[in-house]
Amino acid sequence: MNTECDDRRIATEIRVLFAVMSKAMRMDTEARLSAAGIELSHLQIIMLRILNHNGGATISELSKMIMCDPSTLVPSSEGLVRKGYIHRVRDPQDRRRVLLYMTPEGTGVMDMLDAMPEDDIFLSCVRYMGVEKGHQLLDHMREMVLLLPHGAATYEHIKAHILAHLPATSPSDASSPANIAEETDTRE
Repeated sequence: MNTECDDRRIATEIRVLFAVMSKAMRMDTEARLSAAGIELSHLQIIMLRILNHNGGATISELSKMIMCDPSTLVPSSEGLVRKGYIHRVRDPQDRRRVLLYMTPEGTGVMDMLDAMPEDDIFLSCVRYMGVEKGHQLLDHMREMVLLLPHGAATYEHIKAHILAHLPATSPSDASSPANIAEETDTRE
């Protein structure tokens, strides 16, 4: 098998495996929300995550971050307003702009989703794999994200989210959120 063919096979399998992992994560999230009596679409969850991390944003700004047409987000944002998870505020500097912000109820939903229960599917997988393999996988995934277009900026957002939502761990832990910045800086 030549290198180009092997590269394509590897890239194809990685795509499929990422899709499987993404679906598992999505189903786990939906099950946790359902158990709490919360009904949200996948798109609404993504919108809440962005607003929770970035603060206020317009529909147009959200559409660029999510990479979809603004008209797709209007019904989802209406549903989030009705449920009390976000609210609209006119931009004081530009009255034409309407910003969407999280409400305390929306922040509570995000806090629930960000908390990692002991039966979390990914936590279980990492524990089964062991710390060393978990570190290796994490290093490779970080590297792949950093190689993507706008990967460094994307990773900075991810890193900030991790630092804001995970409890501090021991400084001796090489992959603790507190040490992620140091590890990333040495690779860039």
